[in-house]
Amino acid sequence: MKSILLSWLFLLWLPVFSQQKEVLYDDFTKNKNNWEEGKSPIHQKYVKNGFYHIINSDPGSVTWNSIPIKIDQTQNFAIETSVSLSESKEGEAILIFGENNKTDDFFFIQIRDVSKKYPIQIGKRENGEWKGVWKSAKINTNKEYNRLTVKKVKDDLIFLLNGIIVHTQKFEPFFGAGIGLGCGGPQHAIFDYVLVLENQTN
Repeated sequence: MKSILLSWLFLLWLPVFSQQKEVLYDDFTKNKNNWEEGKSPIHQKYVKNGFYHIINSDPGSVTWNSIPIKIDQTQNFAIETSVSLSESKEGEAILIFGENNKTDDFFFIQIRDVSKKYPIQIGKRENGEWKGVWKSAKINTNKEYNRLTVKKVKDDLIFLLNGIIVHTQKFEPFFGAGIGLGCGGPQHAIFDYVLVLENQTN
């Protein structure tokens, strides 16, 4: 499944990323990027069989972790993950980018159970406050995977769900270099891969 999705992604970006550079590709075959693993009474994170699992049993809370990935923000770039919501519950699966790991400020795109009227949110966490817009979209169900993609093209930031544009906004400089994955409780999010591409125009 990973190879099929990645082939699709590279073809999709070809017109914009004619000289693309792979900044990050992690398929979780091994935990080569040292994603956090561990278990507590309410949270669990682990890599198993090529997937990264985050389990959050605490309603209304969010747990996440990130790794530092340097992206040239003056260039076009794309950030993508594929994730399954393994439980039909209230919680969310979250792709985080531009994170400052000292202040916990970041930008994000997240999805939640399909039964909700607005199952996808785009926004940022700044000074401890979550800000964003909820959008109507078609979420894959029955534990199928959903592609969450963020693409910068010139001065715009474009958000896609399964290859379909759901939101566009003006690009804002990142808070920091963190690319992260998260889960809002109660939910079990299973991530298939993380990919970062950068355009090389110079």
